[in-house]
Amino acid sequence: MAPPQAPRYSIVSKRRHLDRLLGQVTRLCRGSPELSNFVYFRLFFARDRHRLDYMRAGSPLKHRRLIQRQIYEAAFAPHLLRLRPGHNVLDIGCGVGRFLPSLAARRLSVVGIEPEGHHARAALRVARGVRGRPVGVCRGLAEALPFPPRSFDAALAVETLSYVGQPKRALRETHRVLRPGALLFVSVESVIGGLLSDGHLTLSSLPKVHQTHTFKLPGAGYTRYYTEDELRSLLLDARFRPLALRPAHYLLDGPLDPRVEETALSKPVIQRLILDLERRLSRDPTWRGLGRTWTAVARRI
Repeated sequence: MAPPQAPRYSIVSKRRHLDRLLGQVTRLCRGSPELSNFVYFRLFFARDRHRLDYMRAGSPLKHRRLIQRQIYEAAFAPHLLRLRPGHNVLDIGCGVGRFLPSLAARRLSVVGIEPEGHHARAALRVARGVRGRPVGVCRGLAEALPFPPRSFDAALAVETLSYVGQPKRALRETHRVLRPGALLFVSVESVIGGLLSDGHLTLSSLPKVHQTHTFKLPGAGYTRYYTEDELRSLLLDARFRPLALRPAHYLLDGPLDPRVEETALSKPVIQRLILDLERRLSRDPTWRGLGRTWTAVARRI
């Protein structure tokens, strides 16, 4: 009698299996936003690697994410120009390594840290492809950074504080590993613009969102949203002095997303148009609260 054969799964059936597993596990982790997000991003990456590993050639999201990187870098300017070649920079929650090449291009010594294994391996692949100054990647939590005190001249935490379980502790750890006077570049999801961008709000979820500024997407992880004053207070409490605080991300994945086809985003003329519109919207007081994110540059006290 022939031995039983392992069932053959098509891509569709594998995705459905991961969808069911994702829903079951996130329900079990409902009481812990930090654990829920960790499990969610790990399973979501396995389910949709082609899209989420967007630094890989051929990813349908690559141009969108790189334009968003330029939007953040424009928001952080001119403070980025204060970083000098050889400065040590930590990218906290580096994801798949979106900022590693652009930081290395400034001749900075860059280390990315990421808790989730799939993302960290993707970031390591990006780091190995960077020419010139070596780029490091390691796994670890923002709330327990594995570095000695005063190791870095600057740090990035782009979108990180909206997904960690303990943002105050993460900022205290960031303060510990930065040298006095070091710069911190931060972005968080905005209460108004961020929630409008998600498009999953329901009448039943509004009271809790209004009270806690935390929202769990259906079948997904938790997102923490901030007002401008909340972000400023969070930085001050962790002994960071805000130097600049401005909105960003109106268009791509924002509340004013024009739904541009991904193929069009590869065209330089479209990229210039989006970046110009972002710049004008972020400087117009009428639109200030509608950015999907708040960005801040702060100095370690």
